[in-house]
Amino acid sequence: MVAAPSGVGEMRYRLLETVAEYAGERLDESGRRVEAERAHLTYFRELARTTEPLLRGPGQVDAIALLEREYENVRTALRHALALRDEQEALLITLSLVWYWQMRDLRIEARNWCSEVMALAPDPFTEPIRPAVPLWERCTDAPPR
Repeated sequence: MVAAPSGVGEMRYRLLETVAEYAGERLDESGRRVEAERAHLTYFRELARTTEPLLRGPGQVDAIALLEREYENVRTALRHALALRDEQEALLITLSLVWYWQMRDLRIEARNWCSEVMALAPDPFTEPIRPAVPLWERCTDAPPR
């Protein structure tokens, strides 16, 4: 584990890559990876959701700093939501980040994430496929006149 000051008087901890790989293997062995990923997704979805209103008020600077510190975790949560094809979770995270992306001029990243989230849902403008009525039914249902 590596500790580094976060710039706001707190220490930030991260796992070395090899330790993270080992931890992932142990999660797989225990069968708890899905549970851990869901907990991570829920935590960072809520962080993004509750931070979003602060981006438009007097706590804006602190909110931006928080999202910058946790941005990789929020992106990982969004990746998990997309991998699970959970459009509600993915949409909530995406909508919670719109102001942040706008303020940080991350338009290309925003567009890419939005495209991926929109791909989860069916296109509302395509007509549903209707099966054709079999021709033989028309010929045999009514006698000729």
